[in-house]
Amino acid sequence: MVVGLNISYLGLEKMKKILIAYDGSEDSKRALDWAVELAKCTESSITILTVVPSATRMFAFDDLLVPGTFKTKALNMVQEAGKRIKGISVTSIIREGDIADEILKASEDLGCDLVVMGRRGLGKIDRFLLGSVAEKVVKHSSKTVLMVR
Repeated sequence: MVVGLNISYLGLEKMKKILIAYDGSEDSKRALDWAVELAKCTESSITILTVVPSATRMFAFDDLLVPGTFKTKALNMVQEAGKRIKGISVTSIIREGDIADEILKASEDLGCDLVVMGRRGLGKIDRFLLGSVAEKVVKHSSKTVLMVR
């Protein structure tokens, strides 16, 4: 996947904790693949983060949605993602709230060296109303962010 990656040139050799923002979209699956390859090269651990929108935001868009449904789907997503990773230390976390805010908080709380995420996620309504999650993370993160598309 990451052929001829020169980790010292990129300054990645010191990275030991990688946070992957995962929502099951094609871009996040590619980001997961990149994170796994980087983790192998740098002997890093990976934390897979999936964020469930808060109940208030879910009901604002569709009063038929049940918060537990999102949590079940999130659990299935992180389990699916975890199955794709072999030979690396992996932790999965599910948080509830604003997606970008939770990614930023998790990167700080966990002391991550790198945040890896897809350029586009599954949410079209959120982009229209709130702006790009990826854009907000890149703009406000104190950590290095790798955007994959």
